[in-house]
Amino acid sequence: MRSGQRIAHLNISLMPVWKCFFFAGLLSFACLISHFNQPGSAESDAMTALSQTSLPATSPPSGLEPVSLEATSETDTATKPETTPLETDAPARRGLPAPLESPPFPSGEWQIGGTPMIGVPDTMDTYALMDSIKKTEFGRYLNRHRIKLYGWVDVGANISSSSRSNQPAAYAIYSNQVHLDQLLLRVERLPDTVQQDHIDWGFHLSNIYGIDYRYTNTKGIFSGQKTRNRRYGYDPILAYVDVYFPKIARGATLRVGRYLSIPDIEGQLAPDNYMFTHSLLYTFDTFTQQGGLLTVKLNDQWQVQGGLAVGNDVSFWTNGRKLTGIAGVQWISKNNRDSIYLVANSINDARYSINNVQQNNITWSHHFRAFHDRWHTKTEAYYIWLHHVPASVLPRNVSPGFTNAYGAVNYLVGRINSKAFVTFRNEILNDQQGQRTGFATAYTSHGFGVTYWLNKSMAIRPEFRYERSYATRAYNQGTKKDQFMGAVDLIVRF
Repeated sequence: MRSGQRIAHLNISLMPVWKCFFFAGLLSFACLISHFNQPGSAESDAMTALSQTSLPATSPPSGLEPVSLEATSETDTATKPETTPLETDAPARRGLPAPLESPPFPSGEWQIGGTPMIGVPDTMDTYALMDSIKKTEFGRYLNRHRIKLYGWVDVGANISSSSRSNQPAAYAIYSNQVHLDQLLLRVERLPDTVQQDHIDWGFHLSNIYGIDYRYTNTKGIFSGQKTRNRRYGYDPILAYVDVYFPKIARGATLRVGRYLSIPDIEGQLAPDNYMFTHSLLYTFDTFTQQGGLLTVKLNDQWQVQGGLAVGNDVSFWTNGRKLTGIAGVQWISKNNRDSIYLVANSINDARYSINNVQQNNITWSHHFRAFHDRWHTKTEAYYIWLHHVPASVLPRNVSPGFTNAYGAVNYLVGRINSKAFVTFRNEILNDQQGQRTGFATAYTSHGFGVTYWLNKSMAIRPEFRYERSYATRAYNQGTKKDQFMGAVDLIVRF
């Protein structure tokens, strides 16, 4: 969905099988909540034990007393999550400890895009595909060279007050249906950014198939699928090389290739998100870029970024390319409870072209001291604009020329236990001329969801959301001003 072009919608009748899937999700949600409230359950006992301490439960060295977080200077203490078995055997981090726990959260780090985490060891678990080949010669070769082969399947369903389409909501755009959102296969090698002795390198290739291709698809790479409005499609969404330079400041990385745009709280790939569906704010900005991006870690509190791309969602061999600058800076507080991330994601002449939106983002993240360190919040705001926009891509009665949009989204996230968390999402988006969404109106959206990891490979994410447009009817293909949706997806890693 680029530059005000709306996707034609398929009005397919409701399939009975989808009801079973959706209500299975609701049943799982109910069972999850009731399980946490059962006295004597492992989760209940763990929550009770944690509620009696001010820090996550860890064992102090012999002869030392635990230190209360409230009794420690905020400027001298970094947030320390519970130790997991995976972390116990991992190389030591070089820098501040992880501010959040992952799992259950998608990431344990403060947000920064376009780089592997500098000074952070690779502690990701292996899944069925790697486990099945680890004793073969091929598996041993991959292990020796730190190459991983894995992926996931993400299947979603929704029940909606709209009958024709759920757009502008994303990614569950087909109302009242079951759909394959993502089938992804990935091969990657992460550079070792903990060591400071030698230059290291890595690479990343990800291939996606499903209905979500229409959001990641870029001009020049199988873009005819989207032109023909195919329901399912394929996209080689990521293809890049990382080079790590240990002697530049505290470490630096250079990423070259096709990579995800760097500013957002959310990401295109299912396991990277707090919820199944996406915010409106995220839906209508840049998705991928092709070029080079340098990230330099100055110290434990500051990282800076700069790069050049050929535009937004466009390939360097197409006529839509445009030399585009990228700049970013991340700050983390000394106590590791706050982070601010500023990004100018597209710096060029701002003339209308293939999704050539100019975009400035700011994200503030905070880990609350209260409630036993279980809650954190992230708030992102952006302003985007374009010049010389033709009338053909704007709603009727909107003058061509300058267009802009702005908005903000807030995530409030609470950990239930090591397998589950809850998310509250609230946002506002004002698409003043309708160039992004196809309707010149302001929107609000409110969502609540639960993520529960059944095991290390499977997660279920039920959610509910309500959204509204104000100046015009933007939902159900322009026939309604508001929309209610219940949705659920199942992620299976392999």
